Formats: sequence, structure tokens, C-alpha cells
Amino acid sequence: MLKQRVVTALILAVLVLSVLFLLPAWGWGLLALVLLLLAGHEWARLGAWSAGLAGAFVLLLGGLALMLLFGPMAPGSAGFAEVTRYLALAASLFWIFVAPLWLRQGWRTPAPIPFFLLGVVLLLATWCALVILQRRSPWLVVAAIALVAAADIAAYFTGRALGRRKLAPAISPGKTWEGVGGAVVGVLVYAAALLPFAADLRPGVPLDFAGIFAWLIFALLLTVLAITGDLFESWLKRVRGVKDSGRILPGHGGVLDRIDALLPTMPATALFMLYALS
Repeated sequence: MLKQRVVTALILAVLVLSVLFLLPAWGWGLLALVLLLLAGHEWARLGAWSAGLAGAFVLLLGGLALMLLFGPMAPGSAGFAEVTRYLALAASLFWIFVAPLWLRQGWRTPAPIPFFLLGVVLLLATWCALVILQRRSPWLVVAAIALVAAADIAAYFTGRALGRRKLAPAISPGKTWEGVGGAVVGVLVYAAALLPFAADLRPGVPLDFAGIFAWLIFALLLTVLAITGDLFESWLKRVRGVKDSGRILPGHGGVLDRIDALLPTMPATALFMLYALS
């Protein structure tokens, strides 16, 4: 199992990095679209939809993404930025305010139509964020993904070594508050290490104390969002009664299992770029 996980992760990393740095926006957009459609299929599975509704959901996601990628509001246009802004804002409001309440109250998966609409917003917002971040700088995508990875790795090892108090035993029994603490420390170290590069995001604008403080607070916000996304997908699987969202990635499960923490963090990162770095 461990060998499978490592091999799959390496193949994905090489593929993603190659497309991210070597192809233009449309090439990266198409690869991200493939992941979007696979995640959409798994979202439909978690909703226990009929084959017809699941097919309509995947077709709608694909159609909207292709219209944005190759239509008048293609990446690089003001229109694409506006669409990303509104979708990312809607998604971020959900992850900050609604998702924690959802988990706290233990809500079941909603009726198909509300869950359908929620999936369109969350998945399309993540796709738009990935495309617009890559166009600004592929390193922004790498940095955001690496932050999530740093939080996950730090939480895992800290939780294993020191974990005593369960974070959400009814949702994900393996997660602990000590692991959360480890994630916070790991991300703060990671964010501090990125400070010399953060200054390059706005050439000519010095990174003063207020800027450093805002940078670290934003990194902590992304950590909280990553944990929320992980718990939310775990809850959806628990309600559905499945271990993984899918089986397409050997040793890893489904695409949603791998991008659950990216669903909230990527739209938030895109908003940060559109507002703070514009």
C-alpha cells in the first residue's frame, strides 16, 4: 500500500509540475479540468444521485469550464478575473461560515438540487482559482499546494507523537488537537521561510511589519480552511458510508480524497491574489 501511494504521488507530481510550468494557461486549464470532472463524478457519488443527475452535473461543470477557458472571458481577461472573484468569494464564505456549522450540527447530505448547486460553486471556484493563479505565476500554485502539504505532514507526525485529545471523533477519529497545533507551527515556519519570496509578489512595495503580520495571518487562515475541507469531505463520506470518494488513484482513493483541503484553500488564495496583490 505504501509503495502504491508513493508511486502514484510521484507520477501525479511530475505530471502536474510539467503541465503547470511548461504549458500555457489553456494546457494547465485542461489538466485541471480533468481533475475537476473526476472530482465532480465523486461528488455525485457522495450525493447518491441517479446516473442521469450525475451525468448532468459533470457535463455542466465541463461545459462551464470550457466556455471560460476558450470563450470571450478566457484566462487573462477582466471577465475571467471577475468570474473567479465572485465564485471564490462565494466558496470562501461557505467554507468560513457554513461548513463549520454544518460539521458542528452534523447535517446530513442535502437534497440533490442544493447539493448539485453547492458542488458547481465549490468545484468551479477551485478550478478558476487554479487557472488564474497559474497565469499570475505557477509558483503561486506550488506555494499554496505546499502549504497544505506542510500542514498535513506536520499534523500527521505531531498527532502520532503527541496526540491525545480528539479533534472530531465522530467525523475523523485519527485527528487530534495536538495535530492541529503541529499544523499551525509547521505552516508558520513554512510561511516565514517564504517571506523573502513574498516581497517579490509586489515589486517596489516593501514588506513592512504590517505586511509580514498579514502574510502570517493569511497562512494560518489557509491552515484552518485546509482542516475544514478535510473534515467536511470526511463527513460526507461518513454520511454516505464509504471509506474513499473513489478508487481512481491507487493507494490514495479518489480525487476528492486528495484535493479536499484544496477546495477551500485555492479560492481563498485566488482572492488574496486578486485583492492584496493586484
